[in-house]
Amino acid sequence: MGGGVGLVAAITAMNRIGDCGNGYDPPCPPGIENDFYLMGGAILAIAVGSIMTWGVGLGMAIMAAGVAALVYSQTVPADLQAGEFIIAGVCFGLLALGIFVGSAAVRSATAKRRAFEERIAEQARFVQRATVVAGKVVALRDTGTTIDNDPEAAITISYTRSDGTTAQVETIEVVPRLNIPRPGDAATVWYDAVTGEAIGRLGSPQTHSGTATFPETPHIS
Repeated sequence: MGGGVGLVAAITAMNRIGDCGNGYDPPCPPGIENDFYLMGGAILAIAVGSIMTWGVGLGMAIMAAGVAALVYSQTVPADLQAGEFIIAGVCFGLLALGIFVGSAAVRSATAKRRAFEERIAEQARFVQRATVVAGKVVALRDTGTTIDNDPEAAITISYTRSDGTTAQVETIEVVPRLNIPRPGDAATVWYDAVTGEAIGRLGSPQTHSGTATFPETPHIS
């Protein structure tokens, strides 16, 4: 709401500048310096309004300010045009910087999404070839992260391999705040006897029957 008010104030200030000296209307009368303050107020209102709205509105407002400065430079005496060109240059420079930063952020987000999808696919392939055994919780610790008011916990699961040796695997899961796992609770482990890799998960093997992927991203260790 506040951002919209700022942008409306900017448009109002620019409208008051008028169209003198544009090549069609009469030359600007003495006292044109008053328009400088109107333009300054308009740009300030754009800046404040844009900061409050962000997103696409910010980019559009910066571009509008640059265009307005270029147009306004044609309505002022030659000795005052340099300042308007500087303002336009700053605005378009900020716009270019914003586009660069935004595109970099999009590329980074895309790379992270692809990496996540690759991990999910890797886990699905691992689960298909792994041996499934029952395990039990032996320890857990709070990671300090809370998601939807539920804590994220690092859970250590103990299990027995087919050769009789006992091993442990750690998984990180978001657990219900009112149902925190305790040592001895049932768990499921998928492990590869050749590589030693394993994935642990809360719940008995029966609860994971037919499961090939996981809601979160457990660690393969």
